[in-house]
Amino acid sequence: MNSRTPKTAAMVIGMNGVGRAWWPMRRAVMLAALGLAVVTLALLGGRPAPAQAQTSDGTVWLYQHPNFGGRYKEVWAGWDDFRLADLRQSYFDDTATSIKVSPGLKVAVFEHPNFLGRCEVFTASDGDLRDNFIGDDTISSAKLGVDCPIVLYADPNFGGRGEALWKDNTDLSDLYQSWWQMNDTVTSIRVPKGLRVAVYRGANYSGVCETFTADDTDLRNNRIGDDTISSYRLGAS
Repeated sequence: MNSRTPKTAAMVIGMNGVGRAWWPMRRAVMLAALGLAVVTLALLGGRPAPAQAQTSDGTVWLYQHPNFGGRYKEVWAGWDDFRLADLRQSYFDDTATSIKVSPGLKVAVFEHPNFLGRCEVFTASDGDLRDNFIGDDTISSAKLGVDCPIVLYADPNFGGRGEALWKDNTDLSDLYQSWWQMNDTVTSIRVPKGLRVAVYRGANYSGVCETFTADDTDLRNNRIGDDTISSYRLGAS
């Protein structure tokens, strides 16, 4: 005689109910774990390099290693300037050693956040940045579709706060209105090849004027002087 208690219909239904209740819980746990893995990977500063090179338009890829190897970070046209201005937010500053550029796209990359420091423009891919002007493991900001800007710096040798002057902003009548309120603070200026800028001691393009077509690391021995610039006009040479 079997000593086990036979299962009743109510017990079978109850056990099946538990099984059905457990599956959605297990599925929710699995999805949560997957989400945590994605967040963790993002915080690590990018994804492993794909097996094949991407070819999507409107995108730049910064790679950790030469020849497009290691982790990578996508920089695409949908990104706003706030995120591109400081790649530390993406855990990928001072990391890039190669760069892949979509056909027909142009990108300016910078040594420091906020589009400052050394700048280099790429219109094609480069498998090794170690022999480039921008250098290896230096890129900290990027801007799509532009050339390198003229930059005004508060300190000698391109140090301190800086204000990037883009070609589409051809003039500014009062530097007090600039992002960093650079009025009467400029001590050095970086001018990319092929550009020029006229700077003025007074607002509204008044007073002593001096034109620059190349870098100047220290304005203290210039006609315009140190900590005097209050307005500027941009123009191609």
